[in-house]
Amino acid sequence: MIRLRALLLLTCLLAGWSAEATAPDVSPLPSPRPEMRAPDALALVAEAGLSGTIAFIVVDLETGEPLEGGEADLPLPLASVAKAPTAVYALDALGPDHRFETRLVASGALEGGALSGDLVLQGGGDPETDSEALDLLAFRAREAGLSSVSGRFLVDAGLLPAIERIDPTQPETAAYNPSVGGLNLNYNRVFVEWRRRDGAPSISVEARAETLSPVTETVRVEAHDVVSGPGAFAYLGGAPETWHVAATALTRDGGRWLPVRRPADYAGEVFARQAAEAGLRLPPPEPGAAPAVADVVARVESRPLADILTDMMRYSTNLTAEAVGLAATRAAGGSAETLEASAGAMNAWAAQFAGFPPGDPGFRLTNHSGLSAESRASVRRLAEFLVASERRGFPALGGGRAATLRGLTPDRPILDEGEAKPAVAASVRAKTGTLNFVSALAGYIEPEAGRRLAFAIIAADLPQRAAFALDEVETPPGARAWAARARALQRALIRSWVARFAAPRVAAASD
Repeated sequence: MIRLRALLLLTCLLAGWSAEATAPDVSPLPSPRPEMRAPDALALVAEAGLSGTIAFIVVDLETGEPLEGGEADLPLPLASVAKAPTAVYALDALGPDHRFETRLVASGALEGGALSGDLVLQGGGDPETDSEALDLLAFRAREAGLSSVSGRFLVDAGLLPAIERIDPTQPETAAYNPSVGGLNLNYNRVFVEWRRRDGAPSISVEARAETLSPVTETVRVEAHDVVSGPGAFAYLGGAPETWHVAATALTRDGGRWLPVRRPADYAGEVFARQAAEAGLRLPPPEPGAAPAVADVVARVESRPLADILTDMMRYSTNLTAEAVGLAATRAAGGSAETLEASAGAMNAWAAQFAGFPPGDPGFRLTNHSGLSAESRASVRRLAEFLVASERRGFPALGGGRAATLRGLTPDRPILDEGEAKPAVAASVRAKTGTLNFVSALAGYIEPEAGRRLAFAIIAADLPQRAAFALDEVETPPGARAWAARARALQRALIRSWVARFAAPRVAAASD
């Protein structure tokens, strides 16, 4: 009874307090979430005023759930974003610690420094071999005791097919569209430099690397008063490869890169030159295959594949993508006779890897670099591939780095650009892709706290691109301004997604 009275008294006291208390004029509202303030993607696309088609998607990285999208299933050129699946394909087939090897092998006996047989420079498909590596190879051959060769000096680039250019539709002078083969040197390009001396231009052609730049004679550039073709340079081909340049374009000192179409000749000539510097004189190089059984005189190895791919993703080197893609197809037992055949093998692998239907038009690459408007992908398939790549781990690299696509992809300062900082701190790891009137971006959004996202954006004005398809110009009128607007839209979309989807979700108040 006493307990009951106490309970009733407490109830009355509480009731009296509630009746006399002053109620607030307006009920307090929870602080608005960032997603309530950011414009959605459709509004941003409309504001951008960008010609062509804009496809985009953002998904939850953990579940793969789509959060927002537009034109998500339309296959469009993805440009260098194609290097992202190429990187995972190469990791899967070769392993992150794989190293390419360039070797000198002997077909005869080596006695007293004299080789009574042929010496073969054998390429291993290394996309990063440079003049310095060949200089090191020559030094190691001399260190191994080789001083003379009585037979031939052969160059074997047959590990990978000889491909004259990645994309035949690109301008002839484009150094980003070089040849690809089993023996690649300085990204299969030369540096042409001209200096005005006594009123006439002096032209040199160099196998330029970071610290070594020997002259090469496998590529010649000659000044002429009249040059046939739409640009200042015209390619005549032949051996040595010959270019003509308009003398009127050489009025000032300058230089530029040009692609190499016969990379085995180029590497053989440069190696012979570096060997002579080391005290080893060789016969003129000629093509030939290394014997199945031969003694290795000297070798140089590439960096680990994961390091090569990291730089490929950062600097978007087309030769690297094609070489590692061909090597991956070869290692997996697929057809690597052409870039299209090798890309077909990668497409089949990607479908199995990411779980979309084989032969899906939403993922149809024609090479490994994306340097082709014929390589197409939908943003939905790209996002699915990004999610699958996050779930697929590879052995850890040196220093504990994780060998994942996200780990290989560069951190882009997208959220640091602009006057206002985003409401949510996050990093953006993404691969860019650019062709004339095509701009693509795909990757990962990682907030300091909140939901991790994967996204893909492709903007493409294919009619404008087609209008300049036959022009031998690397950047047609209007392309740079269009690309700048496309990049501005990419930044705006990512900021919106960070604010609306990556922010930590506020727990609803319980009744």
